[in-house]
Amino acid sequence: MPGKTTFQSRTLLAFLSERVGATPVSIALAIFYLWSGWPNPTGSWFSFGLIAAWLAIQAFRPPRGVSSALLLTGFAFHIWQMSVVEASLPMFSSATRDLAAIDSVRAIARGHSPWSFVKGYIVTTGPASILGLAPAVLMTGNLKAITFLFWITVPVVFVTADVMRLSDRASSLTLLLMLDRAAMPHTLHWRLDELYFPVLLLVLAFFALRARRMFIAGLAIAVAPLCRLNYAFLVLALLLWGFWNLRPSRRELVRGVLAAVSATLVVLVPFVLLGGREFFRTNPFTTAMGMSVGAAQSTLAGLLAGHISPIASTVVRVGFTVVAIVIVAWVGRNATHPFWIITFASLAAHTIVWTPGVRRIEADYTLIVLLPALLGAAFAGAPKAQSFTS
Repeated sequence: MPGKTTFQSRTLLAFLSERVGATPVSIALAIFYLWSGWPNPTGSWFSFGLIAAWLAIQAFRPPRGVSSALLLTGFAFHIWQMSVVEASLPMFSSATRDLAAIDSVRAIARGHSPWSFVKGYIVTTGPASILGLAPAVLMTGNLKAITFLFWITVPVVFVTADVMRLSDRASSLTLLLMLDRAAMPHTLHWRLDELYFPVLLLVLAFFALRARRMFIAGLAIAVAPLCRLNYAFLVLALLLWGFWNLRPSRRELVRGVLAAVSATLVVLVPFVLLGGREFFRTNPFTTAMGMSVGAAQSTLAGLLAGHISPIASTVVRVGFTVVAIVIVAWVGRNATHPFWIITFASLAAHTIVWTPGVRRIEADYTLIVLLPALLGAAFAGAPKAQSFTS
């Protein structure tokens, strides 16, 4: 085992040290970012200048690690400008999802059930998110630091996928996120990031499943839908891929189930104790399903309207979505990763169960489909042959 670790370390070092030029796609995206941002760059002049510098050094075939570090630094300034500086402007002060998460943390700190105590807006923040965000809110009074950390982690995952696949997709995927059309400005300005934090739990579960660390996988899989109910559909896709592709043993399944049950109890018990019977009447899961009942303008809901009750319509749409996910997961069971299936699950859930039809997704939820798709592109394909000596 020590020899294997040394080999992997040398391989990683060699991969990051290899002198390569950027791919044509990433160069085109960088040029488009600079062209579309002149003379008022999206983000800050720091990010604009760093992307220009990244583009300029490609002619010299810099070491991959240097190129990645420069690009990630530019991305960091871009995120800082939009999520911290611009999001603090008065025009974005009414970001209710951000305020709901913050007030939910404060409510539980005072001994109240957030979904009954917080007034003025609908609280859809799940119990796991409230517990996870509590340290940041109690220490800083806002979610800016954890938002910044989340978005910095996303391109780091892309780079990790590059190392695993010996590919060069991280730069293209990171630059794609920086474009206005990727819904990042809307998300960062209106502080919708809490909608997407559980995506990293899916990434953690994927790595844990591949490594046969079923206890960690069970924890991540259980916590994701406890952050927001819509992640239950994404988790279903992940579970189906893991079951059919990895074929876990009975012992591994038991270990994963025990971890999932334990995590669920740890997260829910404090809220049950605080809310009592009221928690079972008013909680983020009943709220989310109530929003589904009211989604009368979605395509399938419109076809069912007038024929069955709204509640029955929700049951039919949820059932239809689950069946579709099962079919797609079976077709893609031999894929090297589950993120294409997760992307489909997210798209189906947010066009059939909740939002207005298959022709568009509400801007708030664009990234919950786009992020799994980018992860799918990052992890796609078998590892390439090594182009360096280790």
